[in-house]
Order: sequence, then C-alpha cells, then structure tokens
Amino acid sequence: MDDRHFDDWVRAVTTPSPRRGVLRFLAGALTAATLGGVLTARGAAAGAGCFKRKKRCRRDSQCCTLNCRYGVCR
Repeated sequence: MDDRHFDDWVRAVTTPSPRRGVLRFLAGALTAATLGGVLTARGAAAGAGCFKRKKRCRRDSQCCTLNCRYGVCR
C-alpha cells in the first residue's frame, strides 16, 4: 500500500460520515425516549399515592414499583 492510499484510508476511517452522525443521533434519541418514558411512569406512580411493597393491589400502576403480582406489590 503506497502513502496516498494509506492516507485516504486513514481519512475515511477517522472522519465521521453523515450517516454515522445520523445513526448516532437516532440511537441517542431512542435511548432518551425510552429512559424518559420509564422515569416519567415511575415518577407519576410515586407521586399519585402509590402502594408500598407487600400492600394489596389489583394493577401494576397502583404499586410504587409498578409490579403487582398475585394481588401484592412486589
């Protein structure tokens, strides 16, 4: 491999392409949306007078942990 080909190869590998930037942005947006939804749901449950562990429940949304199994918050 001569010097010119090597330089071209190094530039291609180290220079971020527009596609990489778009993919990185989309991955970050998806992660933020997922984490934001989880944190918002838990915060809403905690702020709405949720049930503590080992209390009777009927739905996941009634428990602070969002985990109602067999009628008891887990």
